[in-house]
Amino acid sequence: MASDRADPFRNFDGFTEPTYTQIPDEFLDKMLSHLSGAETKIMLYLFRKTLGYKKFSDRLSLTQIANGCRRRSGEPVDGGTGLSRSTVAVALKSLEQKHLIVVTRMQTEAGDSDMNVYSVRWRKDGVVRKSDYPSPEIGPPGNPENGPPTDVTKRKLTNKQLATLATDFLVAIGYAKPSPAKRERTIRILAGLLNNGFTLDDLRTACNIAASMGARGPELIPHVIGRTPEVTVASEVGERVTKAQDEERDRWHKLAARFEALSSAERQRLIMKVRASNTILARRPPDHPLVKAAAVALLDDQDAP
Repeated sequence: MASDRADPFRNFDGFTEPTYTQIPDEFLDKMLSHLSGAETKIMLYLFRKTLGYKKFSDRLSLTQIANGCRRRSGEPVDGGTGLSRSTVAVALKSLEQKHLIVVTRMQTEAGDSDMNVYSVRWRKDGVVRKSDYPSPEIGPPGNPENGPPTDVTKRKLTNKQLATLATDFLVAIGYAKPSPAKRERTIRILAGLLNNGFTLDDLRTACNIAASMGARGPELIPHVIGRTPEVTVASEVGERVTKAQDEERDRWHKLAARFEALSSAERQRLIMKVRASNTILARRPPDHPLVKAAAVALLDDQDAP
C-alpha cells in the first residue's frame, strides 16, 4: 500500500472510460484559476464523493479527506487528496468562506463533535433542475441554498411532513421519545428518497412496511423502497449507523431470497393480496419495489410466531 501511494503511476496502464463524475462548468471556467492547489484537490474530491456517487452530500472526516475512505473490511475506496489533516482543515475553512461549499457540523447523541456533512453549494435560480439532481440525500437542514431549487412554501411544507412522518415511524417501531439524532437520521433518509423522485405516499407506505417487518431504525426503509444506500463512515456514531445498515441489508436480502424461492404462483398470490389491500400499492405495477416489499413483509408476518 505504501509503495503504491509513493508511486501510483508505476503500474498505471491508462484510464478507463468514465461512468462518470460530473464537475460544474463554473468551477472549471471561473473558479479554478482563483483556488490554491489544496482547495482544488478538495473540491474535486467533494465532487467525486457527492455527484460521483449520485449523492448530494457526504459525511467525511478530515482523515478521510486527507488519506481516503475505506470499507468496513479495511479495503481502500480511494486515496483521498493526499494532503495533511492541517492543510485540509485550512482549505475547507477557506472554501466555506468563499461560499463554494456548505458544511453542516454534526454532534453525537452525547453532544460531542462528530464528522461533518459536506456539500457543494448550489445556485437557487432553477439552473439545477430537480429531475436532474443526483442525490440520495438533500442538503442539511437550515441551509436553504443547499439543495435543488424549490418553492419556499412547498419546501417548508415538505420538511414539516417529513418530520412528522419520521416521528410517526419511530414511535411505531417503539421509540416513544425518539432522540434528536435518530429523528434527524430518519428525516435525512426520507428526504433523500423524496429527492430521488419518490412521493410522500411512497414514503408513508415504505415506513408502514418497514414497521410491520419489525425495523429497529430507519435503515430498513431504503431497502424496502428499492434504493439501497452506501455509507462508509469512521466515527463512533458512524460505526453504529453503518452496522445497523449492514444488519438491515443482510436481513432484507434473506427475506427477499425466501420470497424469490417461492413458486411463481405463490409469489403472484402474495402480490395480488397486498395490491388489493392498499390503494397506493394498487396503483403501482406488480414489479414495483414497494409491492414486492409489501409481499415480503406479508410472508414474514405469516412466519412470525
